[in-house]
Amino acid sequence: ILDKDELGPAGKVLAAQGVKVFGILLRRQASATADDVQNLATLKEIVSDPKETHALSLQVDEALSIMDGFCDPNSPFGTYITQVGGGSNNNNNTQISTCSQIGALASCDAVKTCQWNSISLKCEDHPCFSHCNEKNCTNDPNNKCMWNANNLECEKAVCADYKNQLDCKANQCAWDGAKNPACFEPDCDATTEDACVNLGQKCQWDTSLQPPDCVKTPCYHNKTECVADPDCMWDDVCADPIDQKCVPKRCTLDSHKTQAGCQADIYCVWSQQLTCEPAPCVNYPDEKCCD
Repeated sequence: ILDKDELGPAGKVLAAQGVKVFGILLRRQASATADDVQNLATLKEIVSDPKETHALSLQVDEALSIMDGFCDPNSPFGTYITQVGGGSNNNNNTQISTCSQIGALASCDAVKTCQWNSISLKCEDHPCFSHCNEKNCTNDPNNKCMWNANNLECEKAVCADYKNQLDCKANQCAWDGAKNPACFEPDCDATTEDACVNLGQKCQWDTSLQPPDCVKTPCYHNKTECVADPDCMWDDVCADPIDQKCVPKRCTLDSHKTQAGCQADIYCVWSQQLTCEPAPCVNYPDEKCCD
């Protein structure tokens, strides 16, 4: 650190590799001492530009807060980490570039930090990858995320990641202890209604078909994908997070093409504009929500 002949070239090498260097000086006292001021000046010599915001003088509790939200775009360091071109091989920027370069749905879905946007037909970052610590990753209420301790990154969880039947079923996957992996994506090939229901929410028994058949549930997305899908809506009316789900949009001209069909649905009303629209109140599932 004190050898300027070595420090300059080393800094240039890191900068050329896209590495951002941050530093925190831990103070014992609330106010900075003369030594603290001198040590902070030394620390600024080795951090990236802009040095005033890449080197901070903090007490222990303050430092813990900063580190907990290290790659939060609203935090002092996260502001720079989440910028395009602003990080090392384990930051969001590398994965953004990787995902955007994938042109096929199957290849995109195979990468645990990417997801396919069915509207733009492009591969994008998965919402889980925005979490840079295990706590935020595992507590995401809207996306099924799993912390990868080896890569130190938050990834989308897939059925094969669940190692016991309880977790497998809870995440709408199918379980067969004789298979490897035992937890897998349901393929909806059941021939009876009971068998179809046992495959989880990703499959449904469709009685409109003759004969009835087990088919994939439409609008089975996480919240981010659901909101982006023009045919779907996120059903979170007065519901606990665990009960919230993606469902086909109700009361549209696609779902009800006639006034009679619209009025026959308790969730819908026929408007003066001659369109089918969601009815007020009926979406509330109980008295507490209604009031």
